[in-house]
Amino acid sequence: MRISTLKSKKILVFFVAFSCFCFSAMVQMGLSMEDLVTGTMGFMILAIGLVLAFVSMIMAMTSLVKNNAKNIAVMKAMGFSQKDSFKTIFLGYIPFAALGFILGTFYQYGLLSIMINLVFKDVGNVPEYNFNIPIFFITLLLFIVCYASILFVYLHRINKITIKEIVLDS
Repeated sequence: MRISTLKSKKILVFFVAFSCFCFSAMVQMGLSMEDLVTGTMGFMILAIGLVLAFVSMIMAMTSLVKNNAKNIAVMKAMGFSQKDSFKTIFLGYIPFAALGFILGTFYQYGLLSIMINLVFKDVGNVPEYNFNIPIFFITLLLFIVCYASILFVYLHRINKITIKEIVLDS
């Protein structure tokens, strides 16, 4: 059922990966630009990335729960545990979230490297850009906490779905 959920919801897979990509790229970029630009510019990049990431993740997860409400209710009626419902609906998206995070990391590093080494190579007093490992691990930790929190909120939502609700809506 997990594979059919992923195949039928390809756009949701994209939005989950995209939100994680935005989170990774923009948070790391915003935090690692302190030597390159003013704090205001870094904060703006950070804020834009967080808003974009959270809005796209919430849209994707809300749509996922709504589209699978019947499946969740049937699973509950058949005696499946909360854990089984969670695994069936959400577990397939975790690899795509990780892929989005990894691609976002490479993207921000590549973009900043190109900007510094190619675009601004003739400008004086531009510091050399290197990958910021502490910022990467801080972002990874924040990502895990945020993603787990969002999954926890939606796990709570799927627990509230009843078969009566689904029958009355149909």
